[in-house]
Amino acid sequence: MVKALVHAPKNGFFYVLDRSNGKLISAEKIAKVTWASGIDMKTGRPIEIPGARYEGAPALIYPSPFGAHSWHAMSYSPRTGLAYLPKVELPALFNDGSIKKDWKSPNLNFDPAVDIGLGGDIPKGTGVSSLLAWDPIKQKKVWEVQADGFWNPGTMVTAGDLVFQGRANGNLYAYDAKTGKALWHMFLGSGISAPPITYSVDGKQYVSILVGFGGAGVSLAGGSAVANYGWAYRAQTRRLFTFALDGKATMPMFEPPFFPKPIAPAEFKVDETKVEQGRALFVSNCVWCHGSGAVSGGAAPDLRASPIPLNLDSLKAVVKEGRLRPRGMPDFPEFTDDQLELLQHFIRSQAAKGAQEANAQPATDKAGAKSTSKVKKSS
Repeated sequence: MVKALVHAPKNGFFYVLDRSNGKLISAEKIAKVTWASGIDMKTGRPIEIPGARYEGAPALIYPSPFGAHSWHAMSYSPRTGLAYLPKVELPALFNDGSIKKDWKSPNLNFDPAVDIGLGGDIPKGTGVSSLLAWDPIKQKKVWEVQADGFWNPGTMVTAGDLVFQGRANGNLYAYDAKTGKALWHMFLGSGISAPPITYSVDGKQYVSILVGFGGAGVSLAGGSAVANYGWAYRAQTRRLFTFALDGKATMPMFEPPFFPKPIAPAEFKVDETKVEQGRALFVSNCVWCHGSGAVSGGAAPDLRASPIPLNLDSLKAVVKEGRLRPRGMPDFPEFTDDQLELLQHFIRSQAAKGAQEANAQPATDKAGAKSTSKVKKSS
């Protein structure tokens, strides 16, 4: 018997290593991977597919920088011999055609030397994810449950053969660890990004989970694919929930999802010649928190719905002079007045598009599901 270490990094492969010496035992794909055909067992290096480095032309590559499995916790059960992880199927279009050949990162801004499309919205329905039960010895899928959206949190498996996982849609689920059968779920009022934990006090077992939407998929990615849930920045109620088999506490009332309405006054005329330059400034400085295409996933205010970018003086006071620094908005004193105007026209352009889409589509109910059953086995 080999004392092993298992790891599923972002690149789409599941690795099994000898933990005593680091020797690679096996590595297989767990998701769609278009940049490599496999792993060289002698060197441990990926076997790259031609075009994986997008030489000369943009390339749509799986997985995206968010990974086939991101930072979300995976779990392992010695009882079932399976690993349980949230799998992501999301591509990104890589393009370095507009990047200067002598590029050097000037500061700590988001500037990866390649365009991965964060200047535009990530549409609803982009990317999928699932809860994957993987056999590390046989390197194959045992079962898989599809999940809504692409940014779902980590897992926990218990000695009672239950797998728990929260969801971006606000539900906490419990599954049979051997079969993947859904046994229970409950709506908790907001998106979930944290994994559950379990512990015991005086012989009684509890399951706890933090509720609140966050992480790179919410702040850096954002876009309509994440904003679709309605977990807006100031509308989220973040809570800690704890469950037990005989819990009797009453669930709190939940606020309905909130969807910021983009402001698009007819008197503001967007200058399209300034939009693309403003897009580059936004990606380098603002996308970290305010989301792809200025569509916030809930980590920061949606700038399309803010009145501040309507007026250059107001935008300057916030962005350059730090008017909202006490509330968490950093200042960018290096911005010139001309750059602020470019940024303004990009934000207003995205707001106009968002307003058109909002007027064309009926509102949908994202309130989520209520509890449908009780756990019938020990956790």
